[in-house]
Amino acid sequence: MQSPKWLEHLREAETAYVLFSGGKDSSAALVYTKELIEKFCESPRLVALHVNTTAGLPAVENFSAEFCAHVGVPLKVLRPEEDYFTLVKRWGVPRPRARWCCFHLKIEPIKLFLEGQENYVILDGIRREESRKRSEYPPTYNHPHFGLVIHPIIDWTKENVEEFIASRALPVNPAYDLGFSSWECWCGVFKRKCEFEKLLEVDTDFFMKLVELEDSLRSGYAYAYFNGEPFYLRDLLSDE
Repeated sequence: MQSPKWLEHLREAETAYVLFSGGKDSSAALVYTKELIEKFCESPRLVALHVNTTAGLPAVENFSAEFCAHVGVPLKVLRPEEDYFTLVKRWGVPRPRARWCCFHLKIEPIKLFLEGQENYVILDGIRREESRKRSEYPPTYNHPHFGLVIHPIIDWTKENVEEFIASRALPVNPAYDLGFSSWECWCGVFKRKCEFEKLLEVDTDFFMKLVELEDSLRSGYAYAYFNGEPFYLRDLLSDE
């Protein structure tokens, strides 16, 4: 294992927080960072930082706790000050041009937590291969809310991640087997119709919470849109 150029940032920090969603990329980033610290650094203390968005399935929290216990890394769970369901009733369901969810459910809880911290560094599982925008990201940068952020697996491919997880026999989030793009956020912005159909099957209670939320919206707007057309979650109940 070669030491990366940004390793000095780890050596200088007292705490390294790895943003952990429970997905494969953040799982690989967490364990890779742990191995780097064990091999090249006397410090820092490593902590997995997970945000319970309140818009995700309970299985997300269970897997996150089990994974971190498996790899021997302490887990710190954060939550937004107001939950997703409360905010939707105030601002409406997030849309591609009104994605208030990302800041208020993810970024803000981390920002507030870090305000009381000193001499830390943040790491995440972002990879260049994921999008055109991310393809231009540098390995490190100063985040406006988090401070210094390192992307330890920025140059890894999807295959690199898969090989790393397999070589360490790491647990994999069961969401992948169910075809969900994410368990941690069901705001509807990027979800597919088939995912809502699967959600009804695997977690009816959570699906019904979303239906009740949709029915509570005074505007009568649909919870999601596909190809510009409204999609009402309650229509899936009619199909059933």
